[in-house]
Order: sequence, then structure tokens, then C-alpha cells
Amino acid sequence: MSNFLPTKMEPDGLGFSEYYDLVYEVFLEDFLENPPVFQGRKVVILKQFLDEETKYECFVHITSKGPTTRDRLFCYERTKRVPWIKPMIENSDDPSLLRWYDEHNPKGASWSIYHPNERYLVVIREINKIKSGRILITAYCVEGDSSHQKLLKYSKKYKK
Repeated sequence: MSNFLPTKMEPDGLGFSEYYDLVYEVFLEDFLENPPVFQGRKVVILKQFLDEETKYECFVHITSKGPTTRDRLFCYERTKRVPWIKPMIENSDDPSLLRWYDEHNPKGASWSIYHPNERYLVVIREINKIKSGRILITAYCVEGDSSHQKLLKYSKKYKK
């Protein structure tokens, strides 16, 4: 593990709701109270909720997986890595990380920061309409060798 990554956030005897709320507090601290800076600009989150959710949609997205935003299921492996997102953004120049810019992404130009040893990816999108200009889109554990190899190829193709 890289020196800048904190330990994974384990539940340590907490119930699901207590654990999820605790991770959410870390997320809010990292992205609302003291957002990370990437290349001189703050990385923020969109402050929107899904229907009756009590947590921001971005948080729900990075702590769950599934085919659509509304059909996602909680993912423990993603959730315990939430504290890694901010340090990966702030240390994106570290040699243990791969970083690339994809201006051809159909959803919008984005930066990817990948930790190949930990197989964890953070994606930041360029948004000119907001003051900071960058928002956190997602972060997740990369599963399977083919997905890992695909990201290694992207890192070489789009590296900046």
C-alpha cells in the first residue's frame, strides 16, 4: 500500500447504519468541509439526492454497484475504501499511481487516477459550468484482470 493511503475503513463491530453513517461523515469532511485540490482546482461533488435518499447521490454511487443508479446494491469493498479517494486525488503525481486525461469520453472530458497495485480507480470530470471546474464522478475497485489490463492500456494511450 502507498504511504499516503489511510487504512481501509472497517466496521469494527458497528452495525450497518452506524458504519455507513461514519463513512458518510468522512466523505462529507473530505468533499464539503475540506475538498481535495487537483492541479490547483478544488474537486467537489454535486449536491443532489436520489428520490428519498438521505445521502448525496455521489456517495451512494461510490459505495454501491449495479447496472443503473437506481438499481445499485451496497458494496462493502467500495465503502471501506472511501477514505482513499481524497489522498489519491491529492497525490496523483505519486509514482505508484497512473493518471490520464480522456478528452474523448462521450460523457465529458475526465481525469482518471488509478492505483494498479490496489486496483482502485478515481474519476474526476471537467465541468466548466461550476466554479471549481472539477467534480468527483466515481471511485471503485477494479474487478477482474481484463478490466485491469484495459485501464493500463488507457493510461498509456491518454497519459498527460
